[in-house]
Amino acid sequence: MKKNLYLAILLIAICAVFTACNQKEEVKKSEPAIQKWAEEDDFHIVMAETFHPMDNDSNFTPIKTRSKELVEAAQKWINSKPPFELEHPEGCAEALVKLVSASEALHNQIQAGASDEEIRKSLTALHDLFHEASEESAPKGTGHNHKH
Repeated sequence: MKKNLYLAILLIAICAVFTACNQKEEVKKSEPAIQKWAEEDDFHIVMAETFHPMDNDSNFTPIKTRSKELVEAAQKWINSKPPFELEHPEGCAEALVKLVSASEALHNQIQAGASDEEIRKSLTALHDLFHEASEESAPKGTGHNHKH
């Protein structure tokens, strides 16, 4: 009798797990695909790999050695065509111009021997500009609020 009870409980548990997994799969299928802008993602990767070591550990080596790469990624982003219609094309263009300019200024600062604190200030401002540009580059119809 105990063996049958254990088997019944085990069977119910297995059925519950399969049901939950099937429901998750149905939710995934019904969610719209999020479109990505490859050049935005490329810039984001370089930004993350240079900003977070500085911000978390005061490690300035990544930004000092990759500042030109950050400029190049910003230039590629501004010169690329978005793979979708933008919610705020004018805001995106303005934000990307600022991003490229700030990336170039940071690179020039580093080349001129700026102090770590000067680099921290500029990279933090650039990080904030990245988030602004990212918000402005939302696909049309995603409901992202336009900030001014």
